[in-house]
Amino acid sequence: MNGPGAILIATSIVALLFALRWLQKRFGFGPELSRKLFHISGGIVSLLLPWIFSSLAPVIVLTIFSTLVLLVVRFLPSLNASLGRVLNAVDRPSWGELCFPVSVLLLFALSHENTVFYVIPLLILTFADSTAALIGTRYGQLKYMATEASKSVEGSAAFFLVGFLSVHVPLLLGTAIGRAESLLAALILAFLLVLLEGVAWAGLDNLFVPICAYVLLQTLTKLSATELMSRFAIMLSFTTVGLLWGRRTTLNMSGLMGGFLLCYAVWMMADWRWVLMPVILFYSHPFLSPPSEWAKHRVHNVHVMLSIFSAGLVLLLAGYFLNRDFYYPFAVSFAAHLAIIGAVRQELSSPGIRKPLVHSIRAWALIFAAYLLVRGVGQRELLRAALALPCVFIAVLIQRNQTTGDDRWRREAFAAGLASAPALLW
Repeated sequence: MNGPGAILIATSIVALLFALRWLQKRFGFGPELSRKLFHISGGIVSLLLPWIFSSLAPVIVLTIFSTLVLLVVRFLPSLNASLGRVLNAVDRPSWGELCFPVSVLLLFALSHENTVFYVIPLLILTFADSTAALIGTRYGQLKYMATEASKSVEGSAAFFLVGFLSVHVPLLLGTAIGRAESLLAALILAFLLVLLEGVAWAGLDNLFVPICAYVLLQTLTKLSATELMSRFAIMLSFTTVGLLWGRRTTLNMSGLMGGFLLCYAVWMMADWRWVLMPVILFYSHPFLSPPSEWAKHRVHNVHVMLSIFSAGLVLLLAGYFLNRDFYYPFAVSFAAHLAIIGAVRQELSSPGIRKPLVHSIRAWALIFAAYLLVRGVGQRELLRAALALPCVFIAVLIQRNQTTGDDRWRREAFAAGLASAPALLW
């Protein structure tokens, strides 16, 4: 059935675009509604793929075909002015329709014989994401600042509810996982994916949400009910405290949610000792410079958090794949960021007064006090801690006079990465 099935699905993709365009003109469907109808229809068809195709090859062909169709519709002016109105008329830049077939292909390749692990991420992508968009557009009143624009609490609540059911019911009915385990895994997964959907930009949630859902399923379904309960309690506690403390920072909701997700990613790949470094940075940085009017503006989003975590994540992933312990340079990178943030805030509150050495020493002392607490006060670790101070100071000097501008955070990420490089040598 691979050949006829592929032809039928390929034909249906094109037919669906024409049908939705006709409905737009006939009944005045809005751009968000027509886009989500295409999204839901494509998701329903994709859910059937494991029962239609027995190998990966036809799914690859379909992915290439659908991607080419969508690219032609997007970039050919005559088609973009007609069929393109189905997908590209929303008032925001989005590559979501192109990410969707790629996600389906990756899930099909990763899930192998485990159909449940293929179905769950697609259920979330198909129904939770669409429900959140439609509910948020129609009924959203309580707004919060996401990465690109505002989103609604109502839309996020709808995503959580549909996402929870999309995980809990298949796990309960399609696997041997117990009731308590499936319930807790669904709660954790739905909660994390709500945050991820809130911080994604340019339609990349169509890629991030299903792939991260698959990875999280692999982890969560191996934990006991007690471990899942502990993890859920820790997550809720950190989220509550983080939201309350976030008022003292310049991070908006996108930045806070992104920071939490990045900390969870570090926790998954390593353990709580690695999370300690970004947590210290988050809670201590408001105290490292005099208060100012500038510091009251919550303007920093997930892109800022990605810059702060970038060097650390590279080191963590390198250590994971190389089976090496890069905790020391990881700590240096966060000490560098903490020092730079303090120096920049000092410059903004008192122009001309930056005190790079003072901020370097403060940040170094905070981070490496925790480092020595974790690693022990041995001769080797004391020497490492001492050698970290000049690395942190050099990072602050690299960032000098770069307090604002589009490349401010990219430059800081580069400075922190450069500071952590010598730490790989000792």
